[in-house]
Order: sequence, then C-alpha cells, then structure tokens
Amino acid sequence: MSKKNKIAITRADDFAEVEDELASAIENLDDANARIESLLREQHQSEDEGATDPASTEGASEADSDTSA
Repeated sequence: MSKKNKIAITRADDFAEVEDELASAIENLDDANARIESLLREQHQSEDEGATDPASTEGASEADSDTSA
C-alpha cells in the first residue's frame, strides 16, 4: 500500500470575494422573489374581489355576448 499524503488547502482571497458576490446575488434574488410574490398576491386579491362583485361579472358576460352575436 502506498502512503497517503495530506493535502493542505489554502483559501485565497479570491474565494472570499466570490463568496461575497454569491451572497449578494442570493440577496438580490430573494428581493426579486419577494416583489414577485407581493405582485402575485395583489393580483390574486383583485381577482377574488372581482369574482365576488356580481355587477362586474354581469357586465363582462354581457359584453362577451354582444361581441359574439
């Protein structure tokens, strides 16, 4: 059997810079995801409000039937 040599791993400053850049990118993605989630929540709420309002659904169905005739 051959003797295994220990390998010394040295972390260069480049790794720290890359790690900082990755952390910044992840933070930017988290911010973008939060904004998208907020927009989707607002859209879902506006759709729910529109569906519960009978006047808005009747007007839409009348407009659809006028254009199809």
